[in-house]
Amino acid sequence: MRRGAESESGRITVLICGLLVLALGLIAVTMSATYVTTSQRKLLALGDAAATAGVGHFVVDRDSPPPGNQDPGTGAGASGRVKIDAQAAREAVNEYLERVGATARFQELRIEEVVVGPDGLTLTVRLSATAELPLTGGLLDSRVSLETTSSARLSLSM
Repeated sequence: MRRGAESESGRITVLICGLLVLALGLIAVTMSATYVTTSQRKLLALGDAAATAGVGHFVVDRDSPPPGNQDPGTGAGASGRVKIDAQAAREAVNEYLERVGATARFQELRIEEVVVGPDGLTLTVRLSATAELPLTGGLLDSRVSLETTSSARLSLSM
């Protein structure tokens, strides 16, 4: 019986080392997935805030009356229609990202597009960035591309 117990002792060590490597790999994958998810959510929050900053820049288009507020004889409105100024909104998005230090928080942060919707009241901001995965050890590509699209809507009440 002693002889069989001695021959088993080396196998337990190999089994424990294998399980340890498996556990460390599982921890690395879990940390990387959590990091990517957290980075994506932070980029989404940044996009939401940037869209909100941009939607505050609007103009009154006197040539385009608001619906239901037209003079039947001339087709002109009493005050005009409010719409987002696309150029001012893009500048506001840029300024906001600089003010909050977004480029320091995200690698390769880019504004892909800032678009005013056809209604003139919706601003859509699309951002992209790169996240560097922790604990890859050179086994995998450690860079992941992130992209988010956020919208804000202009709403004025009197």
